[in-house]
Amino acid sequence: MRAFERSDAGPSGWGSRAWESLRREQRSRTRARFFAKLATQCLAGGLDKTMKSYTKSIEELSQDPANARRHESRNLEAIAASLKRFGQQKPIVIDSSGVVRAGNGTLAAAKSLGWETVEVVVTDLQGSEATAYAIADNRTAELAEWDSDVLAASLNAIATDDPELLAAAGFDDSDLENLTAGVVENAPPEDFPEIDENIETEHECPKCGYKWSGAK
Repeated sequence: MRAFERSDAGPSGWGSRAWESLRREQRSRTRARFFAKLATQCLAGGLDKTMKSYTKSIEELSQDPANARRHESRNLEAIAASLKRFGQQKPIVIDSSGVVRAGNGTLAAAKSLGWETVEVVVTDLQGSEATAYAIADNRTAELAEWDSDVLAASLNAIATDDPELLAAAGFDDSDLENLTAGVVENAPPEDFPEIDENIETEHECPKCGYKWSGAK
């Protein structure tokens, strides 16, 4: 049998320029697919390396001694209610020594529920950077504000669907009542003097010097 012979001449009837143009396009597409695949693999590898979560025994973890965020009983009860209803939906951030850098409240609430393990991710931040991250994790959430109307509507909806969801979301009936009551207009104190619009007052624009009176 005659061995297969590779030919660069192209199919019968094709001009050499057309055939060469097709070959260049094929090579270009091959390179594009190769680099796209390589980029995907690199990105996936990076995410796996830095963001992979692990199941860790609670006994191996310790609270951050420099944690400036205090977790009062109501806060811990709310976290525990959320964990009990929804499970742990985001991992605790720890350093290589097992110190919690973000999620100290979650760790405490998980302990109160009798959990033995939690999901964690390990950060490579150290020293002042780790401390700054821990503060930022709390501060950035603190700087956000609620849209009272949207929040009230959402809480009313979930309370109607399942009353227990209200507590799992960290709110109670009194919170909902206060939100749905609307904004109470601030009334002036009883001894606040009435404004007499007929009192003559002189005003002058500091820029152009125009003068006018406050009287009608």
